[in-house]
Amino acid sequence: MNLTVSGHKVDISEALEKHARQALETTIERHLGSEIIDAQVTLSKIRHLFRAVISITISKNFTVRSHAEDEDGYRSIDLAVQKLDSRASKYKERLRDKRRHQTLDEQAVQAQYFVVDSEKQHEEEGAPVIVAEMEHDIPTLTVGDAVMRMDMSSAPLMMFKNSMSDTLNVVYRREDGNIGWIDPSIKK
Repeated sequence: MNLTVSGHKVDISEALEKHARQALETTIERHLGSEIIDAQVTLSKIRHLFRAVISITISKNFTVRSHAEDEDGYRSIDLAVQKLDSRASKYKERLRDKRRHQTLDEQAVQAQYFVVDSEKQHEEEGAPVIVAEMEHDIPTLTVGDAVMRMDMSSAPLMMFKNSMSDTLNVVYRREDGNIGWIDPSIKK
């Protein structure tokens, strides 16, 4: 496993890097096993707070993320690791199922992912300016797996190909904290 600890506008001391590595390696060993491809810890400073962002790549199409903020850099890393630990313990068996990851990686659908600037618009077209354009895989999942991946990645929504209906679906976190599910194949 490749584990990188870096700082964004913050110098990372050897002691802080060692602390981050030990905390993350303990959680990874306990819940995720040795299947991890890559792990990154990034510490940045936002005003008076330190923000720790942890990103772990489990398979080609599956990344687990957590983040936390605190006035102390060590504490922000600990809080982000605690969030990661609680999510991983909740989904421990699903994450360890190698067959599930291999099947999903083979069945992903290619898509384009755009980041648009809603403030700026093309003068002649009146459409928003595209800031970034990237390729993105849409995995084939069950609804339960899609909810798990959305939770694990801290994403507000997730588009997936429903393995039962073979249609594109979306799960999202509602403002009331519940999960919404959009499935165009279900008709009344």
